[in-house]
Amino acid sequence: MYEVTLNLLKNDMEIDHNLFSHFVKDGKVHKAQETIESIDEQDKTINFKLFGGDINQQYKSFKLILQVIDKNDGGAAVKWTIEYEKINEDIDPPHGYMDYFDKSTKEMDAYVFNT
Repeated sequence: MYEVTLNLLKNDMEIDHNLFSHFVKDGKVHKAQETIESIDEQDKTINFKLFGGDINQQYKSFKLILQVIDKNDGGAAVKWTIEYEKINEDIDPPHGYMDYFDKSTKEMDAYVFNT
């Protein structure tokens, strides 16, 4: 089960705001803050930076790129990209996060089609 709770910490500008996230990944509750760094409406891309909480225990930097890609049939696909730098080489790649984003995207897709 994947759950996300977002609490707005500040909203000084339309793009520059921090969210505090709690989410379940690999059966454990994880915490992090995230900032939307940029939104490109033409390319349908949002760049996020995750920091604090559990992220800082494993990664020096952790960025997410969400892109919506139009399909020929009128639908769309979602592409998640993770850019990260590990604290040390003993840290595993963030495969669990990719699984989390994949399942979250599928749950959002199912929700949109059922509403």
